[in-house]
Amino acid sequence: SGNSLTVGYGDCLYGQVDFIIGCNDVNAENYNADADGCNENDSSDFSCCEYEPDESHFNIELEETGEFQLIIIENSVTILEPGDEIGIFDANGVLQSTDPGEEPEYGEVLVGAGTWTDEQLSISSIKSVDLSDFGGPVLNGAIDGNPVVIKVWDASEGIESVVSEITWLTGSGNFGDLILAISEIELQPSHYEVELDET
Repeated sequence: SGNSLTVGYGDCLYGQVDFIIGCNDVNAENYNADADGCNENDSSDFSCCEYEPDESHFNIELEETGEFQLIIIENSVTILEPGDEIGIFDANGVLQSTDPGEEPEYGEVLVGAGTWTDEQLSISSIKSVDLSDFGGPVLNGAIDGNPVVIKVWDASEGIESVVSEITWLTGSGNFGDLILAISEIELQPSHYEVELDET
């Protein structure tokens, strides 16, 4: 009962239709509905897909203040494995930003973090800004003059350790130094071995 349609046919195409390279995994951040895959010989290859990283062990919960301390961990550090995480702490930093006139609360605060890739790692750590002398707030973060505390998350073992000894290539190891660079670290043992006397 409908109207007829006139359909025109073009020339026949021989050979392979163009393969659209791109991520065709719907779970990826860069999913492309028009893409056929990352590899024209294997449409199930997701090597070009980008995924949201898994939850890190060290998660910074501070607001950025605009002031940072650069801490460089040289590739000469031998105790780290790729995938291990480094957390930069101030044991007596400002935990939360305050409103003008409020007294800040101090304690251990994570101010920077990064993941080791077996190459030099640069971590920008958030520094506190004290504007109380001008009637302003005290912002969260590390305080100049306080010592840098470093913790390492061993990804393969699932163990967090405190760095007991740091070899500073540059700087004194306190927040506020112009450049802080680390050439080696030593971890505190995660447990103590007890030697038993057999007698």
